Amino acid sequence: MKYAVSYNIEQSAFELRVDDHAPIVFTNHFQVIEYLEQAGLSEPDGDYVYDPVEKGFTFSEAYALD
Repeated sequence: MKYAVSYNIEQSAFELRVDDHAPIVFTNHFQVIEYLEQAGLSEPDGDYVYDPVEKGFTFSEAYALD
């Protein structure tokens, strides 16, 4: 499973993308961490990088966990 967290500036929301599914939207970063912990996953490591194409901040890498 691959997942990544990004920040959508236009909606002021964090988006968790898992594989090719539609993003799950959160209003703050703490909700993202709580959701990942409940699912038995850890927060992706990396730094937020601005993506001009997506017009938002995204982690520099997507991580795969099995």
